[in-house]
Amino acid sequence: MAVPQSYLDYLSSDEVEGNRSDVYPDSEGHLTAGVGHKLTPSELKTYKEGDEVPEDIRYDWLIKDAAK
Repeated sequence: MAVPQSYLDYLSSDEVEGNRSDVYPDSEGHLTAGVGHKLTPSELKTYKEGDEVPEDIRYDWLIKDAAK
């Protein structure tokens, strides 16, 4: 099922941090990037705090997270 662009835009505008390209700890200390995407254990093997995440990866995360 395709996620409507309007919903993706809403998520991006509603997220306090926006669509951040760097990996940062969220308010609960979880490493996060993109539009509030909490990094999975396998993603944490690739990205560390302060790393830059490419836009295409962050967009894929947004699509997958929004579909949930």
